[in-house]
Amino acid sequence: TFTFKEGNGLDLQINYNSDLYDPTFIQRIFNHLESLLQYAIGNASEPIGKIDFLSETERKQQLVDFNDTAKVYPKGQTIVQLFEERAAQQPNKTAVVFNDKILTYKTLNEAANRLANYLTTSHQVGVNDLLVVKMERSEMLIVSLLAILKAGAAYVPIDAHCPPERAAFMEKDSQSKLCIDDEVLTDFRKTEDQYDGSNPQPKAKPNDLAYVIYTSGTTGQPKGVLVEHHSMMKTLHWFIDQFDLSSETNAIQLTDVSFDPSIEDIFGTLASGGRLHIIPKEMLLDTSAVRTYIDQHQISMLNYVPKYLHELLGHQEKLTALKYIISGGEKLSDYIRRSILDSGYRLFNNYGPTEATVDALS
Repeated sequence: TFTFKEGNGLDLQINYNSDLYDPTFIQRIFNHLESLLQYAIGNASEPIGKIDFLSETERKQQLVDFNDTAKVYPKGQTIVQLFEERAAQQPNKTAVVFNDKILTYKTLNEAANRLANYLTTSHQVGVNDLLVVKMERSEMLIVSLLAILKAGAAYVPIDAHCPPERAAFMEKDSQSKLCIDDEVLTDFRKTEDQYDGSNPQPKAKPNDLAYVIYTSGTTGQPKGVLVEHHSMMKTLHWFIDQFDLSSETNAIQLTDVSFDPSIEDIFGTLASGGRLHIIPKEMLLDTSAVRTYIDQHQISMLNYVPKYLHELLGHQEKLTALKYIISGGEKLSDYIRRSILDSGYRLFNNYGPTEATVDALS
């Protein structure tokens, strides 16, 4: 509440809930109001819209410091080449874990190479072809995504539990050349050993498509967003730098592959040489089981929607291995923010439309 008192001047007292607001924020309100009133008194005829109440420090912060985001990233490279470099550097390091299945960087790379060669020879998949991926969470989902990119194509992820009408619309609208599902993988496994496991010649270039993700659209009709490799790479380099991803990173994929934060989880982890943990859908629905998994496997990064993060982490004993908690996809309420911060975690609120390649603000 704001209480004004007249005396020799105009005094202001602000009473506030310290559980919601900190003293620094309240002090800024005082400073801004003082600047606004002083300017208005000295410039009585000035339109309200032209009144500037920011200090020079705040103005510089908003106009200069916040926009000082320029980074120099390698040009001419795709995620395929970056992943293959990691696989060559650390072939025997664990790349993907799903239940009792463990893939090293070498085995993951070779499996993706064989599937990529299968796609190009058996289905004539080429550069900028679109391939739907409709599979349950597993290590083969990651193999399939890499294989599509190695073949020069772009993947169109569809949730395996998506309503049939919506899935059919996206398959038709994308003009997908092939739908990679259990049936296709079963066919591939019959002749898997016949296909070369070495890296294929690079096919896709930075301006070629990497993936197409369908959003709900303003009308409720799914709308495909096409993202090229160069945009994907810029986001991944930023994500790796921002959240200190390295060969020591233990990440867990919570977001379904049909939503774009999965790009950061999957390819950010693999591009930095980290370990990607995939959990089945049934475990995801049991936050107690997920907490146990995080603790046992020393997961260092989470990236998911705020309500789930609150149930998983809020007002509970801290899981000590977790270094970064990333919230996105929904509004982060003050209550949820506080519940996670009070538990001792470092929390980031990421936002961005799919058209901006995952994140625009963090």
